[in-house]
Amino acid sequence: MTKSSIYIVLFALIALVSCNDDYDAPYPVTDVAWYTSMPQETEYNLNEGQFMAFIDASQNALSHKWIIEAEGANFLKYGFQRTDSLPEWVDEEAGMETTDYDASVLFQKPGVHKVRLYNTFSEKVTFEGTRPLEAYEKDGVWVIDTAFVVDVYAKMKPAYKVYKVIEDDEGNVTDTVKVLEVLEDEIPDWDNASEWETVDVEVGGSLLFVDMTTTDRPTDRKWLINIGEDEQAESLDSAATILFPNLGYKASMLGNFTSERNPEKGSTVPVSKVSKIIPLKVNVIKTTKKLVYNSSNVNSDRTVSVKTSGLLNPLGDVASAFTVDYTNGNKSGTIEVVAAERDVVDNSVIILTLKDMIYFSDELEVNYDASKGIVNSQDYRELSSFTGESVTLFENDLMVNNADFADFEGSQVGHHSSADVGNGIYYLPSNANYYWKRVDAHNGVEAISGVGFMKYESEVASSDSNPLWGMGVDDAGTILAGKYIVRHKLYIPSTCTLTTLRTDFASKDAGWNSSPEIFWDLSSLDKDTWVTVEKEIDLTIDIVKDDANRYSYYIRTADNPGVTGKQIFYLDKFELIQIEERP
Repeated sequence: MTKSSIYIVLFALIALVSCNDDYDAPYPVTDVAWYTSMPQETEYNLNEGQFMAFIDASQNALSHKWIIEAEGANFLKYGFQRTDSLPEWVDEEAGMETTDYDASVLFQKPGVHKVRLYNTFSEKVTFEGTRPLEAYEKDGVWVIDTAFVVDVYAKMKPAYKVYKVIEDDEGNVTDTVKVLEVLEDEIPDWDNASEWETVDVEVGGSLLFVDMTTTDRPTDRKWLINIGEDEQAESLDSAATILFPNLGYKASMLGNFTSERNPEKGSTVPVSKVSKIIPLKVNVIKTTKKLVYNSSNVNSDRTVSVKTSGLLNPLGDVASAFTVDYTNGNKSGTIEVVAAERDVVDNSVIILTLKDMIYFSDELEVNYDASKGIVNSQDYRELSSFTGESVTLFENDLMVNNADFADFEGSQVGHHSSADVGNGIYYLPSNANYYWKRVDAHNGVEAISGVGFMKYESEVASSDSNPLWGMGVDDAGTILAGKYIVRHKLYIPSTCTLTTLRTDFASKDAGWNSSPEIFWDLSSLDKDTWVTVEKEIDLTIDIVKDDANRYSYYIRTADNPGVTGKQIFYLDKFELIQIEERP
C-alpha cells in the first residue's frame, strides 16, 4: 500500500462519515489534527495480525513522531497490499518510533497496545474532535501528547476437562474422576483416534464437561455430545453434566466443544468461534446400581409424576401396585391409581392417573408395592418397593399466563388524564410517573424474573395520593372469590427506611373498596437482595375478566410514621396461588 493510497483511503472515509449526522467529525480547529483508518470508532478493537493506519495532519509542527509503547506491534513499510503477508512488511529499521506523518502499525500480540502521537508547536493549539485535547507548555514549546489505545484480541483457544461422575446406589454424586484434559494450545486430531482413551459409563450415568477457556476473553460456549446413534445432547453451561441413557452405545468420538466470543450489540470487539473435537471414546454399559424412587410431583392435570433412577421399559398392568395417600386438615384417605404409564418425553418417569379427585391443598404421599406389579428398566433392573414418599404439590398460579402484568414485562401504561384511560396494564394518576416507573435496570439492580420490574422512587408524603393501579390483573381470565396465596418479589436497598407496603384487590362494581387490603412488613426483610414475601388471603369479590378491576400498590405516610427523605425500592413477579379446599 503506497503512502498516497493511505491518504486517499483515510480521507475518503472521513468524507463519508462527515455526511452522517450522528458522527462528530474530528475537523482540526487550529493547526493540530489526526486521522485513523477507524474514523467512526472511539474504542479501537482489532484481531491479532490486523493493522491500523494513522495520519498526523497537523500544520507547522516544530517536531513530530509516532511512538509504539510496547512490544508486539510494529511499523509497516510502504507498498503492502491487504492480501499480503503483513509480517513480511515489518519495518525493522523504524524500530518503535517514526517521524513519518503517516504510519501503519501491525499488531501481532494480543493485549492492550498504545500508539502515541507526540508533537511540539511554537504556540498553543487545541484539537476539538471526538477526543478534545489542548496543548501544554514544556521547555518553551507547546506539546500535544496523546495515545491511541488499541485492544488486540487473539482467536479463541478452547480448553476443557472431562470427568467421570461417580454415584452411589441411590444416584447421589459421591466423587468425580478426571478422564481427559485438553489445554488451549493442544489440537486433538482424528489421525490419533487409535490412541484415544475409552471410558465405560453405566447406563443412566454421566460425564461432567468443564470449560477451562481463558484465551481470549470468552463469553459463551457450546457442548455437542454424542449420547446415542444419531442422538446428541447440547449444553451451553460452563460445567455441563451429560447423561448417557442408551445401553450398549459406543461412541468412537465423544463430540465437540466450541468456545465463543460474542460481543454486545454495537460493540466493535471481534467475534470469534473456535471448535475442538473431544478425543474420548465411550462405552455405555449395564449399571450395577439399583433401580429406585427419585422424586414425585403433581401435574397441572392432577396426575402424579414419579421419577425413577433409570430409563424404563414400557409398563405392563402395574397400576394396582401404586397408591396415593392424602391428608388435608382432619381429612385423610387413600386414592386408587387407575393407570400407570411411562412418560413419552422422559422414560425415567411414571405418570399415575388417580381414580378420585386430588386438591392442590392436599398433602400427598405415593407408595409402590413391587409384589403387585413389576416395573423394570431398559437394562432389566426391577424397581424397589417404596412407601410414604412425599409428593411435591402443583401451585396453580393464576398469573402464570399474565407476565406483562405480573412480571412487569408490559410497557403499556395509562395515565388518569390520558386518552387511553383503562388501556394500560398499569395505570398511574396524573403526573405520578415519577413515583412508579417500569425499568429494565436501575442502580445496578436487574430483574429477578424476566426483563422488566417496577421502581418506586419518592418521598412518602408526595406519593400518598399516587398509587400504582394494576388494571391488567384480569388479563389472563376471571379470578373467582376464594382463598389464595399472594406472593411478591421485593428488593429493598439498605438506604430504604420504609416499613410498610400496602396492596389491595378492588373492582368498580364493588365501589373500588379493598377486598381485601394487604399490609406487607418491609422493615424485617433482608436488604440489597431480592426476597420473596407471601400472605394467605380471602378474596371476597370476583375479579371478572374485562370488567374494571385492579390490584394496586400504595406507599402512604400513615403506614410509614417517621419515614423521611427520598425512598427507593423495587417490585417483581406477582403470583396468585389458588388454594383449593377439600370438601
